[in-house]
Amino acid sequence: MKKLEELSQIYEVNFDRLSFTGIEEYDRNQVVNQGYTLLVNPWVQSLLLRAKEEVFSRPDSVSAEERFQEVIHSVVRLAGYFNNLDGADFLEMKPYIGMIKSLNELKRKGPQSSLFSKRIQVGLNYIFQKYVGEMSKLQVRPSVYGSARHGDANEQSDIDLNFLVSGGVTDEKIDLVGEMEFDINFNLKPHQIRDYCSARELIVDLDEMHAALMDIVDGETTCLSDYSFKEIPFYPYNFIIEGKSFAGHLGKVDAEAKSIKRNIDLAIKEDPFFEFIICFGLFNSIQKRQEKI
Repeated sequence: MKKLEELSQIYEVNFDRLSFTGIEEYDRNQVVNQGYTLLVNPWVQSLLLRAKEEVFSRPDSVSAEERFQEVIHSVVRLAGYFNNLDGADFLEMKPYIGMIKSLNELKRKGPQSSLFSKRIQVGLNYIFQKYVGEMSKLQVRPSVYGSARHGDANEQSDIDLNFLVSGGVTDEKIDLVGEMEFDINFNLKPHQIRDYCSARELIVDLDEMHAALMDIVDGETTCLSDYSFKEIPFYPYNFIIEGKSFAGHLGKVDAEAKSIKRNIDLAIKEDPFFEFIICFGLFNSIQKRQEKI
């Protein structure tokens, strides 16, 4: 395919062994088209080529060429996975500050917020207030993102949230998250927390995230797997950036959450590939906001 040949020349990688594992049900031509649009974006191109020189050239048991080829192949699959976004144009991706500005412009606040968003936010605040003492004691903090956070929820919207945990994950904290999860799903119907199997899956360990971010900041990353968090190479850190607790003051864990956001900012400045990961997540959040306009 001519598009893959062009990408091969730009990035100096071989596409003969491009795998479609995980997206077998997708049209391969569409996957390649989406990947091409993303990878010829001038800003994305400059960012990934910087990463090739600054990150994936670091000493490792696997050659730099093989490691960077794995990255580019994974980016193609990533773009293809999101080919169901109506009107998605990866040429609109831009640097982090620009993405944040675009997202903030789409937030609905006060009277602009949808009725369903207001109901969800009020309901979450009411539920979380019942658990403030336990959350503060155990260092557990809700982090709401998505439609409810941005004010564009409708009657069919899910409730997107994580629970940020500091000081390690314990059975007591998992039980607390399970109680709040049940309370939300029971009392805020038809809006539900979905796409998870257990309360543990809703938890983000801030200590583990701090360690992962410091590896990035300190230049310890050499391959795609080094960027994995919760076994996800392109982890949506934008959920942390966008998140709001709707629980009021929770003490130490609030400070830990702010510290993580500062570490994310620092990692963005230090690592071009990490900036790509962040901006890709923000791009998809922006697309979802635009669909609701």
